[in-house]
Amino acid sequence: MMVDVKAQLVKLVELHKLDAQIYARRRVVEEHPRRVEVLRKTLQGVRANLTMLEERLKQLQMERKEKEMDLSGKEENVRKYQGQQMQVKSNKEYSALQTEIDGLKADNSMLEEEILHLFDEIDRAAARVAEERQRFAQEEKRVQGEELVLGEERKTAEAELTQLNEKRKQMVPSLDPLVLKNYERVLANRAGSALVPIQGDACGGCHTHLPPQVINELKRSREIIACERCSRILYCEE
Repeated sequence: MMVDVKAQLVKLVELHKLDAQIYARRRVVEEHPRRVEVLRKTLQGVRANLTMLEERLKQLQMERKEKEMDLSGKEENVRKYQGQQMQVKSNKEYSALQTEIDGLKADNSMLEEEILHLFDEIDRAAARVAEERQRFAQEEKRVQGEELVLGEERKTAEAELTQLNEKRKQMVPSLDPLVLKNYERVLANRAGSALVPIQGDACGGCHTHLPPQVINELKRSREIIACERCSRILYCEE
C-alpha cells in the first residue's frame, strides 16, 4: 500500500511536538539527582569552611591557654626565686638569683604581649565563626527549600510523563511502521530532535544548505527526506 507521505509528515510533526514535551520531562527527572548533589556540595563547602574556622578558633584558644599556663609557671618561679633571695647569704648567690628573676620577667613580658595578641586574634576568629555559622544556617535553609522545589518539580514531571506516554501510545499506531522506526532512530540519536522544518534553503537543525532539487522534493511531499549532514527528517512548514 502506498504511503501518504504528506499525511505521515503531518502526524510526525504532532508526534514530534509530543516527544519534545516527553524529553523535557525526562530531563527534569534525570537531572534531579545531579541538581540535588550540586546543592548539597555547595552546602558541604560552607560546612567545611565553618569547620576550618572553628578548628582555627580552638587552636588559638589552646595556644592562649598553654601560654597562660607557661606564664603562671614562670610567675611562680619568680616568686620562688624572690623567696630564695631572702635566704641567701652571699652577693654572688643573690646576683645569680636576680639574673634568673630578670630573665623570667623578660620572658613573662613577652608572654603577656603574645597572650594579648592572641586575645585579639581569638576575638576576630570568634567573629568569623559567628558570621560563618549564620551563613551556614542561611545556606542550609536555602538548600532545603530548593530541594523541596526540585522534588515537587520531579513529581510533577513524572506524573506528566505518564500522561504524555499514554497519549503517545495512542498516537503511534496511525504512523507507518517504517516511517516510525526511522523517526525513532533519529530521535534517539539526536536527543529528541528528529524532525525540523527547512529554513529558506537550509536545514532547520544543522543549517546546512540544501540543493534546489531537495527543496522541490520536500515541497512535493512524495517521500520522507532526511538532511544528509545531521540525518534529521525535513519538512516544509505551511
